[in-house]
Amino acid sequence: FPSHDKGNGGVSTARNAGLVVAKGKYIWFIGADDWIPENILKSILGILEDNSLDILQIGYSIVTDDKMQSCDAKLLVESSVVNPDIYIDRNLFVGGAWATIFQSKIVFENKIEFVRDLRLAEDQLFFLEVLNHSLRVKRTANVFYNYLNNALGAVNNSKFNDLIFSIEKISTLDIS
Repeated sequence: FPSHDKGNGGVSTARNAGLVVAKGKYIWFIGADDWIPENILKSILGILEDNSLDILQIGYSIVTDDKMQSCDAKLLVESSVVNPDIYIDRNLFVGGAWATIFQSKIVFENKIEFVRDLRLAEDQLFFLEVLNHSLRVKRTANVFYNYLNNALGAVNNSKFNDLIFSIEKISTLDIS
């Protein structure tokens, strides 16, 4: 996998820089502090290809102070392949870009990128925009990702005004 160093400009600008150089069929944003189990990509690719998916959301573990716990139990479910409306109706949606593999064709053809000014909920907005252009979505109960809950990370250092700004941006999303 290619790796690119970029000066600190926030999560959105780093991910957008990754989109510029992305060349594969799928896009997955793995956080700098996070990790995936060895040899897991073959399993993920099998699920994506066998089901002709536009989006795959995966189970994950949250790691805090060297303790690992699974994500919320409601998210450790296996869904069938569904359309976006059913996916949201069944309350399967989690907006974390790091817990989601996207078909790159949808991202590139629709010129979807992360909103640069957002410091909170940029994942959710990106996910919803890709979802809006998708037909086939699935959640797997398999834990394929380890998320480090870093006390110094961007999510834990967000301010109330960042949250308000993010909500305002998300409310302008045109989902038709």
